[in-house]
Amino acid sequence: MFVLAMLYEVLPVVAALAVVAVLAVPIWREKLPLPPRLDASSRPDAVMRSTLASGAAFLVLFAVTVSVMRFRRMRLGGEDFAWWRYSIPLLAACLVLLAVAVLLASYRRQPAEPVAPTHPRTWRSFTGSSQLWLLGSCALALILFVAFAGSASSPDEEGRYRLLVIDTGATGGMVADFFGWAYGLPAAAAALLLLVLTVLVLHLNAVRPFLAPSSVRGEEASRSALSSMVVCLGAGAVLLTLARALNTAAGAAGVSLASEGYSFDTTLAAASPWLLGMSYLVQFFGLSLLMIVVAIAALRPQPQAATVHD
Repeated sequence: MFVLAMLYEVLPVVAALAVVAVLAVPIWREKLPLPPRLDASSRPDAVMRSTLASGAAFLVLFAVTVSVMRFRRMRLGGEDFAWWRYSIPLLAACLVLLAVAVLLASYRRQPAEPVAPTHPRTWRSFTGSSQLWLLGSCALALILFVAFAGSASSPDEEGRYRLLVIDTGATGGMVADFFGWAYGLPAAAAALLLLVLTVLVLHLNAVRPFLAPSSVRGEEASRSALSSMVVCLGAGAVLLTLARALNTAAGAAGVSLASEGYSFDTTLAAASPWLLGMSYLVQFFGLSLLMIVVAIAALRPQPQAATVHD
């Protein structure tokens, strides 16, 4: 049983590492956005890629730490109520995107040669529709689960909806910590903030001027790579939050109580195995997206024929 429980905790990490190993194969690596080698003084793109990769690596380590603590039956933040308990990945991703937005907004380099715009550039210019659907679907799934879990939760002694109750009538009852409104609403708010910051970063990344006609192709490739990293970071953070919420809900839903010869289950007992399986599947995809961010940053920049030199 000990080995099986440990396997369940490390399986998502091992599976995500396997995805990165597959992406190391050249034929698969070419599927990733390949950042070009721009002039060192031309753009802070390399710094932003490193910032996004560092944030993704932190989230991966955080997820592994939470899995180990769960296996050892330890809780992040202790037993006391902490509204931010499930929002840490989202808030961390927000800080990373805020740092990237500051870099984009503060870097105002005069173009070496004016480049006439060929078409309007918006926050969607360097981001594929499938990537936007990915991020939007992840955020929607989290918000829907917040609504589902919140409606099933019960208040504690201070009125905070964070418990799942087994009511046995006259013989008393039992409560289990649950992903209710008290945890879900801050997580949903953090997810919405993450979406706003994502759109802001994508906009700032798209509308900045090109340095010269000869560098347009390389800069467009760099902006596409940055946009992919931003979207994957946001989606990965949302999925890690959803996975942890599903895992907590599965544990609470599986609690049972024996009293006076009878066995009492929660109203979500039948959904417990499904919630647990979904939590590991969602965590697998979340870790995979975050490791793809790291993989893009780790790729050797591709040389291009012409870059700008001052």
